[in-house]
This record gives sequence, structure tokens and C-alpha cells, in this order.
Amino acid sequence: MATALHHNPLVRFGEFLRTARERSGLTLQQIAGTTKIPCRHLDALEHGDLSAVPKGPYRRGEVRAFAEAVGLDQHDAIAHLDEALGALEPEATAPAPELLDPSPSRTMQIIVLAGLIVLTALALWRRAPSVVSPPEQFTNALPVADSQSPANDPVANPSNPAPASVPAAAAAASEEADDSGAVPSLLVVSSDPAGARVVVDGIGRGTTPLTIRFLPPGEKRVRVLLDGFVSQERTVQLTAASPHAALHLELQRLQ
Repeated sequence: MATALHHNPLVRFGEFLRTARERSGLTLQQIAGTTKIPCRHLDALEHGDLSAVPKGPYRRGEVRAFAEAVGLDQHDAIAHLDEALGALEPEATAPAPELLDPSPSRTMQIIVLAGLIVLTALALWRRAPSVVSPPEQFTNALPVADSQSPANDPVANPSNPAPASVPAAAAAASEEADDSGAVPSLLVVSSDPAGARVVVDGIGRGTTPLTIRFLPPGEKRVRVLLDGFVSQERTVQLTAASPHAALHLELQRLQ
């Protein structure tokens, strides 16, 4: 039984993470406090139990955050994960079976149903009340900076740089407002130089310039990293009244 577990690719992947953590001298509780990842997820990763970890980008984001916390190369950690998953799921690469053509009667039913859906949508659209235009809606949603406040002056307070302009992303977010008129959250992160990695609440999100949508409301910890430059960290607050925020960071080279 022990031999079978040792040859399990996911168990080997978990041992790879655990060895790196022990080498760094950190505990799971310390990593959970730094990355904001639940301790049970970290423990499951070290034991190769991926069923306890959300699938898709969340799982990969947690592996990236774990690797960064213990000093591993994130690309190397993701490569180990993909290798373990590929060894256990070879059927994922098999070609999809061809679908059979529907019968003529089934095709006619689909056409009729599609026509009814289109007619219903047109009727509802004609009866819908007018809505605020996207630019005006975004202008009302964004907080207005107080030009008299030194805390909001990028010259008087260099640690609080002025946010980047985000008209295009804002218009797209306004177009996606739901029926109640609520605007989805929008966080825009840019840097000079561009191409820096962006980590939000311990989860990797991509590289600058970056637009992140549909974040849950609350305080967000944004960290920007680029090889050869000093990493920077900021916090932003997303609320129902102010669902949009923008950060632009000037990165300084390491001495």
C-alpha cells in the first residue's frame, strides 16, 4: 500500500511542496497567514488530495501562492502540478466523440424554441425603461477625490500615487450591470515598467496592465512584483457604493 502511494503522482507532488516548506522553516499556519489560503487547503496540497481544493484557476493560484511563500519558482511548481494531473487524467487529452445529427423533428423543435426566445426578448426590450448611459453611470459610481486634501495629492504624498485612467474598462463594466442597475466590481492595476506580476489577497491574477472584474466587496491587498525591482503593496477598498478602483505603481530597481 505504501509503495502504491509513493508512486501516486499527486502524492509525489505533495511531497515536493512539503519538502520546500520544511526547507524554508515555515509552518502551514504561517503560510496560511501570509497567503490567506485556508490551512486545510495547504494541508490537502501537501498530501496530494486535490479533491479538497477548488479546481481551475483557483487551484493553480493557490499552488502559485504556496510556491512563492516557500521560495519555489512558481512556473516550476505549476509544471509539477500539470505533470501530476496529466499522469492521472490521460483521458482528458482524448478526442471528444462526434455528436450525431439530430432528427428532423428535433431540429424543427429547436428552431421553433429559438424563435420564441427571440420574440420574447424583443418584447421585453421594447417595454424596458430607459437606463443611465454607461459613461454617466460609471462617473456616478466612482468616488470623487478631494483636491484640497494632502492625502489625495500625489505630489504632497508620494506613497499615494494617483490612480490610472480607466474609461474603456469602466464603460465595459457598466455595460455588464445587472437588471437592478448594480455595477460589477472593477480593479485596474498598471505599473511602470509594465509586465509585473499582480497578486490580490495571495492569489496570482496576471501581469500589468491588468483589469480584474467581479471581485467580492471588501478590502483588497494588492502586491506587484517584477524581477530586478522592489516589490510594492497597496490596499484598496471595494464597496457597493464605490465598486471601482485603479492603481498605478512606479517600480524602483533593486540597488
